[in-house]
This record gives sequence, structure tokens and C-alpha cells, in this order.
Amino acid sequence: MYVLRLCACAVLWFAHASSARAVEGDRSFLVRSRGSVELALSGRSDLVSSLWVTSGVLSVDHAFSHGYGIGFDWSFFLAREAPMNDSEGRWATGPGNPWLKVWNQRALGPNTSLSVAAGATVPAAWLPRDATRRGILRDGYAFGAASRGLWNAWLWAPQQIALALAAKLVHEPGASWRLGVDAALAGSLSMGQFTRDAGAVYAQLAPLIELRGQLLVAGVRLQAVLTDAHPDPLQLSAHTYVRFERAHWQLQAAGLCNIDRPLGVLGSGLSVCAALLSLGVQP
Repeated sequence: MYVLRLCACAVLWFAHASSARAVEGDRSFLVRSRGSVELALSGRSDLVSSLWVTSGVLSVDHAFSHGYGIGFDWSFFLAREAPMNDSEGRWATGPGNPWLKVWNQRALGPNTSLSVAAGATVPAAWLPRDATRRGILRDGYAFGAASRGLWNAWLWAPQQIALALAAKLVHEPGASWRLGVDAALAGSLSMGQFTRDAGAVYAQLAPLIELRGQLLVAGVRLQAVLTDAHPDPLQLSAHTYVRFERAHWQLQAAGLCNIDRPLGVLGSGLSVCAALLSLGVQP
């Protein structure tokens, strides 16, 4: 929970610092800011033990003029591992790697917009020397990434620093539906002694389609994440969601299942699925 406190302090500091500045037109600092938090629940269970991981991503963005802005995405998790002969089990929590970014959003046409973001992560996800605690922390980070189909996996990579470039294209052919494509490229460098690889490369692509009502939005998103992992570098997943939208906030419930190996429900995969709940606010 200390991650949430740090992020809250950062948001309050930005708000206080901006109070002495001139605002653009009649738009205040808060109106030009937005935030969201996403929580996911996933885990595994067998005859020996069970593991449940609640993972989250906190996002804060602030817009400047001409479509430019700054922001960060910061992941975290809370894990509980319980052997079958242990009623209490072990708990662990840890921060992920905050991705500090600059972004630009602009209209390409009356119904089409493009947003681009670039930035670097801070290697806050660190593994301890204690082997037992290190194991549950590894599982927490792994399930945090698996709960999202390895999307933005650099947020969950222990002891790595990454550079990432992301883009999102959205087109609205009509008032009742919307099409979009998310894509990103990233490369990371290992900085710790408990990782064997020198780094990692990530490439990801996700088309989506949404049906939009007056208050409700239903969508389907297919994800493909390519890494340099061996022997299976490609991870496919499907993400369905329902979102309730109001003027200044939105609430979304979603389900995600990995499809193919190594994390998916088909073949000899690990059958990792997750339930997700997210809340976004914009004053």
C-alpha cells in the first residue's frame, strides 16, 4: 500500500505546485489531469499449494498545450501463497517499475485520433537475497504480467530498466461503435544479480472493437505480445469488458484469458485467466 501513498503524494505535490501558475484559458490543473487504477485477481491452485495475486496499475496523466502531456504508470501486487498444510500461508507485496512518459494526442480527422507515448521505467521492482521471499516475489510479478496477457510486461520485470514507445489509433465510424489499435515496442536491460538474461525485447499489438450506448460500452480486445523468450516467444490473449461511463468518471469490469502457450488455456499452457476492475476519474 505504500506504493499508493507515494503516488498520491506525487499527485498532491503536482496540484500544489501548479496552483501558482497561470492556467491555459479557463482550464484548471485538475481539469487537465486524469487518473485511473486497475486491479486484477489471478492465481493457481494444485494439490500442494495455492497462490493468489492481486495486482494493480496506477496511472496519472497531465495535459499541457498543443496535445502534449506527461504521466506515469506504476504497477504493484499483493500475493498470498498457502501450502495445503499451512492455514496462514505467506504474504508478500512489492512495487513494479514506474513508467515515466511524455505523450502527444492529436486528431487525424473528424473521427480519428492518434496518441503516442515514449518514456523509460525506473527499476523499482527488486528481488531480495532470501530465496524463499524471492520466490513469492517472482510469482507476484509473473502473475501481475500474466493477468494482462503480458501487455506492458516491462512494468513487471524485476531488476530491469526499459525504454518503451507506444501508440494508439482510434476511429469512430459511427456514434454507436468504435475501432482501435494499440501497439508498442520496448527494450530492457537487466540490472540485478538474480536474472540470467542481459535484457529483453517486447513487441505488442492489440486491435479492439467497442459497441457504445448512452452510458454503457461493451468491447472485445485481442492481444499479441512477442518477446525474445524461448522456446515460445508469442503470447495471445483475449480481453472482454463492459464500461459504465459518466462525465467525470468511468468504471470498467473485464475478464482476460491467455489463449496459447506458455500461459494459455490451450495445449499445455498454464491456463492463466484474470478478473479485472478499473476506475478512471477526470475532474
